[in-house]
Amino acid sequence: MVWKNVDAIIENKLYLGNLVAARSTRSLSDHRITHVLSVCADLIPAELPQSGIRRMRIPIEDVDYADLLIHLPSACQFIDHAIRSGGRILVHDVQASRIPF
Repeated sequence: MVWKNVDAIIENKLYLGNLVAARSTRSLSDHRITHVLSVCADLIPAELPQSGIRRMRIPIEDVDYADLLIHLPSACQFIDHAIRSGGRILVHDVQASRIPF
């Protein structure tokens, strides 16, 4: 199944995408996403509790001088937990252009 504006980095485990993909509850459900890591200043609307999607947000501006390194340990831990627990994770920023992972 093709997912517009999303790349599979590890098939059926780790995906990189944009804000549109992260906000599409239907696409998240269709691709059985269990975790979403948002690397952006934008707030993502809260999911319905029954969706079961775990979320983490790194509130960072989309600028060249943003310090991503201070967030790397917690982001990697979240990604690792998602994959080790058998989940699927979408990591995204606003335009799928600055994701450092």
